[in-house]
Amino acid sequence: MKTVVSSQNYGEISYSESMWTGSKEIKIGGQKLTKLSRNNFSYTTPDGQTVPVTVTGSFLYGCKLNIGGETITVYDKIKWYEIIFLIVIIAVPLIWGNVPALVAIFPVVGGAIGALISVLLAFAGLIGMRSTNNIGAKIGIFIGVFIANVVILFGVAMLLLTLAASLV
Repeated sequence: MKTVVSSQNYGEISYSESMWTGSKEIKIGGQKLTKLSRNNFSYTTPDGQTVPVTVTGSFLYGCKLNIGGETITVYDKIKWYEIIFLIVIIAVPLIWGNVPALVAIFPVVGGAIGALISVLLAFAGLIGMRSTNNIGAKIGIFIGVFIANVVILFGVAMLLLTLAASLV
């Protein structure tokens, strides 16, 4: 994920982080910073001074840069409503899939299979929600992921029921 923020002292700061490996790249004013370790970088100012840059956090949980004592927020911390959305995406289908009376009305797979599918989709939803600052888009992503989760869990349940019926 890549973002650009502005600082009064340092100008335009470009931050990119690989979702899969966690590797980070930072540019200040178009100049790529020298990577010292996983979260430590070195910035050489236009007047030749070397300034340490430390990254705390990540794209998913909130990220800040400490540049020579100044803290710059790159990504805000995860919001409370995003956590609620994730819990709903995971919990509602799992509870529904483990209550026989509800499964008789609308079958969805629960248990380990349902949990795995729900967690993977919730993670994808979190990535989508963290990629935008628009609350309407976040709600739309939540609704889309929730519906996709229920449809997939229904499809898996129907597949398992069909397989079970063919074995009898």
